[in-house]
This record gives sequence, C-alpha cells and structure tokens, in this order.
Amino acid sequence: MEYFGARDSTSLDYCLRKVRESDVFVAILGDTYGSIAPELDCSFCEAEFNEAERAAIPRLVFVLREHAEDAVTAVDLQQKAFKERALAGRQSSFLTTPDQLGREVSSGIANLERDINRAVHGEEERLLGPGRLVTRLLFPMVVNGGGYETGIQISNVSYLGKTPQVGSCRVRYLGRSGSDWIDEVQVSNIPIGPGQFLSFTLGGGGDVSARPNFTG
Repeated sequence: MEYFGARDSTSLDYCLRKVRESDVFVAILGDTYGSIAPELDCSFCEAEFNEAERAAIPRLVFVLREHAEDAVTAVDLQQKAFKERALAGRQSSFLTTPDQLGREVSSGIANLERDINRAVHGEEERLLGPGRLVTRLLFPMVVNGGGYETGIQISNVSYLGKTPQVGSCRVRYLGRSGSDWIDEVQVSNIPIGPGQFLSFTLGGGGDVSARPNFTG
C-alpha cells in the first residue's frame, strides 16, 4: 500500500477496486494475518479475497509452509482460520522458496486457462452439436471510451472447404464496463452464411448488440 500514492479514496476502496479490475486473484498466504482494514475488522488480504469471491473472479491460493517453532498469537489464529477457508474446496500449492512460488504461479495460471478453454469448448458442443465447425478468436484488448472505439468484422469462409456451414457468432465479453465487472455472452442477431460477414462496433452495435464503455 505504500506504493499507492495520494488518492481521493481510502486504501481499502482502492484495494477492492483493483481486485474487481483483475482477471485472476492470486493469494499468497503466510503465517501472519497482516494489516487490519478498520472498516471491515479483517485483514486487507482477506477483504480482497472476499471481494474476488463476490465478483466471481477465479482465485488461486498459494501457502507458505508454517514454521512450527514460532509462537502462535491471536492474530496468527485469525490467519489460520482464513487459510482454512481459502483452501476449502480448491486445490492449492504449498511453498518454501521464492523460486518455487514463481513456478507454481505460472503453472496455476496455465491450468486455469486450460480449464476455462475446456469449459467453453464443452458449452459450444452442447449448443452446436458435435462435428460443427468452431473457430475461436481472442481479441486481447477492445475498448469503447476515452475517444477510442473498437470495430470487429468476422468472415465466414467455410465456402472454401468441402462443407459450407451457416451459424451464429457468440461473443464473450470479459472485462469492465465502468466500475462493473462484465462476463457475458451475446449471440449475433442473424445467421452468418458462407461468404458473409459479422460486423459490429462496441459503441454502435450491428450484428451483435452494443456494449458501450467496455474495456476488456
């Protein structure tokens, strides 16, 4: 928090806002509970974890191995209870060195990405049926706001293959609209046939409904 600088908000408000802006919440839990957020009577770390839970942001938990020889204080008992709650229902990593932390965080994020891709693929199979042509496109950054606008055009080139196909496009918005976290799917208003285009802009819409003030 010493790097936050001067702001017209409390440290807790800023911490929780940065959590809501995140794609993944990484919790690194040691032996001590940390600074208390007076507004909530819990540690800043636990408050951030709770905010990620409320915002349905994926959480990866990494735990530094406890030092049994250290004295256990009331604050340590708070941390023990927090650890137990953070670890409940999820697979976590237990660490001893900084190098191990770097490897485990990289591995955890890669595992999360694979799990999300499998979930998206399974939903596509359920909606479209097996054997249908599916193309996934990732746009790392789209924005509508601050004088910037993103337009997207996607062409159905299945006519180049043996079996031309007609279908809808599903656009998943994952990012922020103002201060709100957005994770929603929109489906194109019309089927896109061979040689046809799907076209839309974030601010004005088109074949997909508009999503003004979106960044993601």
